[in-house]
Amino acid sequence: MTRIAVLATLVLPVAALAQRVMLPPPNGQPGQRAAQPRAVRPSAPSPGGPAGRDRHGDPLPPGAVARYGTVRLRHGGEIAALAFSADGKTLASVSTTGTGVRLWEPATGKEIGRLDADLTVAALGRDGSVVVADGTKCKVWLPAAGNAVREFPEKTLPENVTALAVHLDGRTFAAAAQGKVAVLDLVNGQPRAELKMPGDQPPVRMAYSPDGRWLAAGGTRTGVWLWDVKTGKRVRTYPTPADLTDFAFSPDGTRIAVAAGPLVVYPLDAEEPVEDFAAPENLVQGVRFSADGKALFGLYPDGTVVRLDAATGAVKDTWPAPDGVLLQPPFALAADAAFVAAVDDSGGIKIWEPKSGKGPAVERLPVVSDPAFAADGRTATCLDATGVVHAFDPATGKPVAVLDLGTDSGSPVFWDAKSRRAAVLVGSEEWEVHVIDAATKKVVAKVPAASGDQANVLFSPADRDRIAVVTEGTVTLASLAAGKAVRSFGVGPPENAYDGCFSPDGRLLALTTSPFTVWEVATGKKRFEIEAVAHPAGVAFAPGGRLLAAWEGGEVTVFDVRAGTVRRRLHYPGGECTVFAAAFSPDGARLATGTHDGAITLWDVATGDAVLNLDRHDGLVTGLAFAADGKTLLSTAADGTVLVWDVVMKPAAAAASPIGADEALKLLAAADPAAAQRGLEYFFRRPDDAVTFLGEKIAVPPAASAERVAALVADLGSPDFQLRRAAANGLEAVGAEAAPALRAAAAKPPSPEVRKLAVEVLAKLDGPPTRPDDLRAVRAVEVLETVGSPAAHAVLKTWATGPPANRLTVEAADALRRTAPR
Repeated sequence: MTRIAVLATLVLPVAALAQRVMLPPPNGQPGQRAAQPRAVRPSAPSPGGPAGRDRHGDPLPPGAVARYGTVRLRHGGEIAALAFSADGKTLASVSTTGTGVRLWEPATGKEIGRLDADLTVAALGRDGSVVVADGTKCKVWLPAAGNAVREFPEKTLPENVTALAVHLDGRTFAAAAQGKVAVLDLVNGQPRAELKMPGDQPPVRMAYSPDGRWLAAGGTRTGVWLWDVKTGKRVRTYPTPADLTDFAFSPDGTRIAVAAGPLVVYPLDAEEPVEDFAAPENLVQGVRFSADGKALFGLYPDGTVVRLDAATGAVKDTWPAPDGVLLQPPFALAADAAFVAAVDDSGGIKIWEPKSGKGPAVERLPVVSDPAFAADGRTATCLDATGVVHAFDPATGKPVAVLDLGTDSGSPVFWDAKSRRAAVLVGSEEWEVHVIDAATKKVVAKVPAASGDQANVLFSPADRDRIAVVTEGTVTLASLAAGKAVRSFGVGPPENAYDGCFSPDGRLLALTTSPFTVWEVATGKKRFEIEAVAHPAGVAFAPGGRLLAAWEGGEVTVFDVRAGTVRRRLHYPGGECTVFAAAFSPDGARLATGTHDGAITLWDVATGDAVLNLDRHDGLVTGLAFAADGKTLLSTAADGTVLVWDVVMKPAAAAASPIGADEALKLLAAADPAAAQRGLEYFFRRPDDAVTFLGEKIAVPPAASAERVAALVADLGSPDFQLRRAAANGLEAVGAEAAPALRAAAAKPPSPEVRKLAVEVLAKLDGPPTRPDDLRAVRAVEVLETVGSPAAHAVLKTWATGPPANRLTVEAADALRRTAPR
């Protein structure tokens, strides 16, 4: 392992110190909100076994079998600090968002070590050790000793440590907090000394001199303080007029260069600047002396490296940063400026040699989304942020083809892998949708769309000819063959922008309105308004079309479209998670969700249990897609990669239940969805027993008496109000079997009152089920359809022989049409 010199403390401020830190935010913009930390995962197992490697030789997360794209020089989370080893053969990067410290080989960009840990500050030791702190907790990572980690007791450190530094003898380290610097034993964490510090502003950077005699520290407008390590006394203060404080010792330990505004060099035995040293007025960062002490290297804010005469400050050389790369702090310089490191516009690390501008060739992709498998499962596709479609082998991650559709830069592009077509929004105030065939790269249709600042294009999975263009408050349904809109309808306040999806059969359109809504494609009428999800971020239908998931924050709500009820709510613990993507498995039994911190969770839809945690992308998850056999999952992310996961699940044993089968059967008829879910969970956890029990307890019902139905319909025209109301209630109690007679009465009513009552009862019968018998029938069929075994299929077949209009008969027959014995 390469030895890492004490170049500088890697300062990683906590949120409370955000206004007082040395390092600017990752994008270089003051006031930028700190990156959201990694959220708590649901209680679920993670894939075991050794991690594999991608085609570049980089490690894959456990459970992943391939990667398209690369994670070379991409830390994961926001990078707060960078530093090179003394020989320039190792680069360390640090993040405060749960991904800790990573070590890289600058010549190749290959990752050579990592410590995933929560931390607020960190420092590198000369022997290659890394000291990290989180609050009052502290540990030492030893990469050279088999990645061993030595943890110190709780409260080893003072509260709110803001900077660390490791002495060159490898025996002690210093931890700075408000009002003091604690010197501690590096082996056992025991206190060795305490250094007094003026004022109420703690330093955000500390470093020992190369000879170990001096300790320097500086913060925001505090100056640079200098302590004599042997006596523990603060001996000098060097002024710093600017907020950003950087400094470096000369190799012989006689001078210190302070970069806080103009670069100034001081002798360590005085507080007056070195005479005749006049640096350029440009702000210099990352300052450090050459190995012989005769030159000073630094970085201008644009990434240009400057070499100065250490005696006079005269500029000897300047080497601009590579062209075409937007760079941002933090910066780092290797010894004698052999390498430079910075963060690029993709959030990854850029390394280059100043004199040549060359560095490791890392061809990172931009943000990717819209993952999908081809019909044969042998290739997969995704869409990148520039509108380019990528095809690759999901078994290896090897590229197959890159489809550049020739769209204008900046034009929104939407990809449909099933039809292999892309839609491009053209225009500004007035949108026009150009649909491009990927095989020929030709525009096959041009469709006008409603105006708006934002728009989204949805492809119908059931009709290659149909798309929906969703703008602010309006949906336009268009025929590609005709090249024109066939229907347009308003869906909400025009100031809202919407996402959405078609149902698998193309008959419904779910939209992320506020609140969540579902619409009929054929009529443009609203089918449901679901107040349970006030501000959904996205929606997804299950393959059968019965279930619909909508996510908001850290909660996913699964809605039963046919029953008109909330089926299940899936929660991330802690309330610090944001779901960005979700997808159902082909059988609808599982739901995969991806979050802001790159984590992926598989849920059992029936029970609501988290059944598998997958770790993880280095950026938020933008899309998910299952293979046709449900054994493989694709995930795309903002880190420019696609991961291919093995998600074959082993059946879990049924947990003990506080209720029995008889009580569960009663709960299936409950009007309260939460109570009914308890009954469903009981049967879902015992699939074989559920089939036998429900087949015995729920018999094929007898047909309703035609004479009684006719009599009740006739009583709808009675002059007696009480008798009319009793007849309406009686027809509701009969249920769907009364619907044919009611429709006939409504079509040719003997009086307006009969029509009114018949239509009123029909509306209730055609809506979501409310009768206990109907609710039990819907949920019992759901259990057997989910089980999907030959025995369950046999029971459904028996139930389907009942009276033609009975709810149990209809539901069982529909289930048989949707599924086959599995």
